[in-house]
Amino acid sequence: MHYFIINTRFIYLPDLTKTFEKEEHSLHNVQQEKVSEELEQLKRELELASENSDHIKLQIGELQKKITERKEIMEDFIGKQQALDHKINKTIPSSQ
Repeated sequence: MHYFIINTRFIYLPDLTKTFEKEEHSLHNVQQEKVSEELEQLKRELELASENSDHIKLQIGELQKKITERKEIMEDFIGKQQALDHKINKTIPSSQ
């Protein structure tokens, strides 16, 4: 406690240190709660992003498989077309 004499009167000024410490502690707790909530939100977002990433990887794998299948079909078709062209060129003499 602090007492000051001003104009010959006693004025009591309570020690505000404890009050400030309580307020500071309270503020610190509120800030900690906010940070914890934000951290939890970021964790949830990261989990969702990871799930989406896994889903996208699966889709990419399926698309790559389809592309490979179509490429094999196309290569088979081109091979057959070339064989047919070769047969046609053998049986039909070119007119020169």
